[in-house]
Amino acid sequence: MRGWMRRMLSRCASEEGSVTLELLLMTPILSFAAFGMLVLFDAQRSQSLDLKAAITVADMLSRERDVVDDTYIDSAWALQKLVNLHDKTPDLRISLLRYHTRDEVDESREVEPHFHVVWSEVRGGALSPLADADMADYLPRLPVMANEDRLIVVETQIDYEQPFDIGLNETKFNAFTFAGPRHVKVCFNNTPSDPSRDLC
Repeated sequence: MRGWMRRMLSRCASEEGSVTLELLLMTPILSFAAFGMLVLFDAQRSQSLDLKAAITVADMLSRERDVVDDTYIDSAWALQKLVNLHDKTPDLRISLLRYHTRDEVDESREVEPHFHVVWSEVRGGALSPLADADMADYLPRLPVMANEDRLIVVETQIDYEQPFDIGLNETKFNAFTFAGPRHVKVCFNNTPSDPSRDLC
């Protein structure tokens, strides 16, 4: 019995083998692992860049002193497309919200805290402008603010196409960020010569 055990252990400990056979067995596994890591790192990089673009647009708007118009929104979208590695027609939604804790007519009366959409602009084809009816879903994701305070919300969506097919389904990355105006209200108006059309 012990002799049989010794022979089995000696076979397992043998360093003899076929390099070609081992190469054939290991190459597909190592290749899949290497390409898989490349795709995952590339996906992480694309998601990170899109989030950074959203944060940049929000910070840019928070510092804006002049009226925002369609040209400004188009420029923000162009920035998003510039930094995007895969989806050259990304989706962008920029909205200005106003927070209410008191009644708009009778300010002495407190109401359930809620947000009101002042203006909302989209670029791309997948997102639609925000409306007041959407605010109930957004309330848990947004900060508590003082009555009548404004908040800039920037949302993006990109389609990620993997450079190598490793079996992942079609992937969409979404970014969501917000910032408060630093100086004045961020107004939207496509006819700046007519201040009465300012949406603030």
